[in-house]
Amino acid sequence: MGPLLNCWMGCMKYSLFIYYANEIQSCLEQARQDWQSTINWIDRKTMLSKARTGRKFAIFSAVFMYVGGLSYRTIVPLSKGRMLTPMNTTVRALACPSYFGKFDEQASPAYEIVFTLQFFAGLLTYSMTCGAAGLAAFFIMHVCGQLSVLIGKLQRLNDMTEPEDRAVATLMADIVEHQIRVKK
Repeated sequence: MGPLLNCWMGCMKYSLFIYYANEIQSCLEQARQDWQSTINWIDRKTMLSKARTGRKFAIFSAVFMYVGGLSYRTIVPLSKGRMLTPMNTTVRALACPSYFGKFDEQASPAYEIVFTLQFFAGLLTYSMTCGAAGLAAFFIMHVCGQLSVLIGKLQRLNDMTEPEDRAVATLMADIVEHQIRVKK
């Protein structure tokens, strides 16, 4: 049941990516605008730090998923080799055991075809999982970066030695606009 549920969840992720493609594109566009509108070097440095953390998480999750998943799909079935059942039949292992009514998946060309299809299905499933984890890491760390920028702006407001009404009003308006953008 485990491998079948994993494949089913991969299909669900793929469907959700397609269904929410416009919203994901909108969020990516907002992130691009945030990067373009950041002028202050300290804010940009903070955002770069958060982006590096998100990239490291995405790389770690991709390596973990591909090494673990694809080794399960290839090395484990191949390392088991041929097994002899109590009914004196030879069975070759598959990552996802397949039981077809009129189709013998253990026959020579059919086994290789099923094995290859299961490998590519796993590749697609793990790619979707890596994409979801990468997008989640990107968006979470982008929001963390934007909140750090907001904290920096509040700190600059607090550090004003001789606040002028005009400068305070301008900075407050910038802080409020930035907070609304981050919440959106």
